[in-house]
Amino acid sequence: CYAVDFNGNKSAYKEFALAMDFNPTIDLARNKHCTAGAVQNDNTADRAVNGNANNFWTCFGQGSATDWWWCVDLGNAYDITQINIHFNDCWGTYGIYSSKDNAVWTPVVENEPSASNEAKSYSNLNFSGRYLKVVSAVSEIGIRAFEVFGTGVTQETTTPIVDIYEPTKVRKMIENGQVIIIKNGVRYNVAGQVVR
Repeated sequence: CYAVDFNGNKSAYKEFALAMDFNPTIDLARNKHCTAGAVQNDNTADRAVNGNANNFWTCFGQGSATDWWWCVDLGNAYDITQINIHFNDCWGTYGIYSSKDNAVWTPVVENEPSASNEAKSYSNLNFSGRYLKVVSAVSEIGIRAFEVFGTGVTQETTTPIVDIYEPTKVRKMIENGQVIIIKNGVRYNVAGQVVR
């Protein structure tokens, strides 16, 4: 089986994918869009997922009980298998919630005790979600790192199968994000950039 290259020419790629699958060892939350109900100074929500352990998000002393939350949008729905959280500050209980639509929330863990500078890992999880929210019972909460691991959601697909010798049709599918080309186990988008 052959695929087409980024110019529409038949190529020697041995693997061809019509849907994305994701590496379960990549942090799905890294550098994704984050929001928070409250922020202290410049300790913004994105700091919990930027990979820099020297900064963090916090709402310490800010807002009221309805504001003591932090949320990450993973960009797509995933089958979540593990969540790691490293607190900067946290002196009360908290919960982690999941949502596919940012409206209906399902608890992953609730009423968890925490302590300042504590790291917790929740493994062997088995749920699907796009949004993950941490809600605290007190304003004394700060997140230094929030990591999420899993794979692309398994779903029935109606992605059309096309003849790979129709380069125009395949190229259009690639441009619409329906196809990822795989060469030697590395995934590429239409621009030839590695897709993680």
